[in-house]
Amino acid sequence: MPYILCCQEKKLVESQVFYDKTNQLPVFRISKQGEKIEVDYYTALDTINSISINVGFIGGVERLHKYCDSLYYANFSEENYNEVNVRVPYSILLDNELRVREVHILQRLPLYKYDEKYDYDSLIKKILLSTDGQWFKKDKENNWYLYVGLFHLK
Repeated sequence: MPYILCCQEKKLVESQVFYDKTNQLPVFRISKQGEKIEVDYYTALDTINSISINVGFIGGVERLHKYCDSLYYANFSEENYNEVNVRVPYSILLDNELRVREVHILQRLPLYKYDEKYDYDSLIKKILLSTDGQWFKKDKENNWYLYVGLFHLK
């Protein structure tokens, strides 16, 4: 069964739909069919059925976190920095050439109002969009790739 990140814990599920935090529209559904994990990604006009989660950040997850942290801290000075300490779930849709096509902040429970004073969601999207060109395929069979992670607001 696939493990789905839910806040800070891993939860075992057969099928789950993930929603956009801003507009509450479905972003993707992940499910287990036999031994295979299947992902349906929803766009405004269509559903992409053949999508792979076999994609990684060049240098690994730790490098992705360090890259995101460096851009995150660059947006704050000591005077306007406010410790938040929240992990925000996100998804990145990449095309066959590994260009970032969409970034979504995913809805989660409990809903924590971390962005009342500062638009953290826009900052997260800006940082994740800047990862364009820093991904690699773990398979060569698909035209679309999905990466799901947690962005740590510190």
